[in-house]
Amino acid sequence: MASTGMNISLGSKVAIITGAASGFGKAIAKAFLHAGAKVVACDINASMLEECHKELSPLGALHMVVADISLHDSAPNLVKEAVDHYGKLDILVNNAGIMDRFDPIGDIDIDFWDCVITTNLTAPARMSKYAVQEFLRHGEAAGTTAAGSNRGVIMNVGSINGFRGGCGGVAYVSAKHALVGLTRNTASSYSSKGIRCNIIMPGAMKTNIRVAYKDGFNEEGGAICQKLAEVNPGEVNLDRLGKLVAFACSDDTDYLNGAIISADHGWQAI
Repeated sequence: MASTGMNISLGSKVAIITGAASGFGKAIAKAFLHAGAKVVACDINASMLEECHKELSPLGALHMVVADISLHDSAPNLVKEAVDHYGKLDILVNNAGIMDRFDPIGDIDIDFWDCVITTNLTAPARMSKYAVQEFLRHGEAAGTTAAGSNRGVIMNVGSINGFRGGCGGVAYVSAKHALVGLTRNTASSYSSKGIRCNIIMPGAMKTNIRVAYKDGFNEEGGAICQKLAEVNPGEVNLDRLGKLVAFACSDDTDYLNGAIISADHGWQAI
């Protein structure tokens, strides 16, 4: 197994990673494969997913699924796909998301609000629902549902927008704040059953999320974000961040539950 620079072991683990064709999701998939996990990589973009498969499949067991996680049936189908293909599910990484266009509440189109909230909050909630059900089902079959049994792990991908109010528009900021609540409630509800849930809060990264701006953005909202960006200490390295997610999902961090993991060079602390 290739060295990742951290002593990370996900051998025997099966993971679903959403939004895995590019950016942070791809970096997470790469880190998981290096650590020995079997990965089900999901993305809405079929061509990018194919390129991702060509690049990452030599690293380990990688199964690609084209899916739109905003659709109701995607969550149960993805969990079933993982179980059918690899026999079980151990880890869910809710990474897929879309950016808004910096609109404040007075300006936002409510249909666009619905789209952002569905993709960034409701879809992770659906994925978590069916993942938890599978964790519990498999755990009961194996007789391992007690706390400390590491029956399942969920890692939600948040954002500095889950801390700050001005780094995005109202829809994206609201979704990322709410994702913290989803994480904490899931952690508290299932810790006694061997299921952990954490959230990582990255700062600026080189991803394709900025395609949301191709049709323009709210200039006043963008100006507020730009002012906050001026005190940003720097971009986060995707590969290093992917390794952190892999480590946080490993059995070596069985103590980590309900954690809000800042990964932004201290940007939110300013």
